[in-house]
Amino acid sequence: MIELKEKISNLVNALLSDAHFLIEVQIKKGKKNTKIVVILDGDNGIDIDTCANISSQLSKILDEKDWIKESYVLEVSSPGADRPLQNIRQYKQHIGRKVKILTNTGQEIQGLFQAMDDKSLQVASLKQVNQTAKNKAQKVVFNVENPITIPLENIKTIQVLIG
Repeated sequence: MIELKEKISNLVNALLSDAHFLIEVQIKKGKKNTKIVVILDGDNGIDIDTCANISSQLSKILDEKDWIKESYVLEVSSPGADRPLQNIRQYKQHIGRKVKILTNTGQEIQGLFQAMDDKSLQVASLKQVNQTAKNKAQKVVFNVENPITIPLENIKTIQVLIG
């Protein structure tokens, strides 16, 4: 199965433009068929047309190569907003958004993703949350004057916070 995953990864990488990249290939054997999930992203995100195009090309090649003997289902998609970022190339497109970072030591940091370079990223940590009485909305204030610098090698997971 690892060999098949590697073959599919190589095929997908060959089909992608420089602006897009492979996040992950999952292969799940079921009772009736095998499910192949290919997760893609891009430096500026990825659209449904690109996913559909890659899916069509990949399906044709997989049928020609006959690597999968049983029937299979192929799903090609973007990572979705609720998945942790898995590739450093995904990070830049989320500068300016709220994130939750889990470090290799288990520390959790929530804040505003401000900047990054080749070695680290900067997050403005949460300073305070003010409850407004009228509509019960929260006003979030970030400590932008003193961002936290986190070396990329110390990041276990990073997730964009929605809402």
